[in-house]
Amino acid sequence: MDPKLKIDVPPQVREFAQKSVDQAERAISSFMDSASKSVGMVPGPMTDVAKHALAITEKNLKVSFEHAKQLMQAKDIGEVMRLQSDFCGISLA
Repeated sequence: MDPKLKIDVPPQVREFAQKSVDQAERAISSFMDSASKSVGMVPGPMTDVAKHALAITEKNLKVSFEHAKQLMQAKDIGEVMRLQSDFCGISLA
């Protein structure tokens, strides 16, 4: 592998990024929990559609956060490209 393509990220930056992603994931999870409870409390003709939309959104968010965590651990540009390609394949499936 070409040394120019190696990602040299200081451990402090990786740690900061990990904490940021974890914090965002907790905030989004809390929001999704509240949204799910709200949808369940208001019965109506669109309740099932709203629940389904929330479930899809939650699944997409989980995949996105997992992708972000994997990217933070990437060691070189080749791994980043592979991860991004895999993520695009999953997103379009």
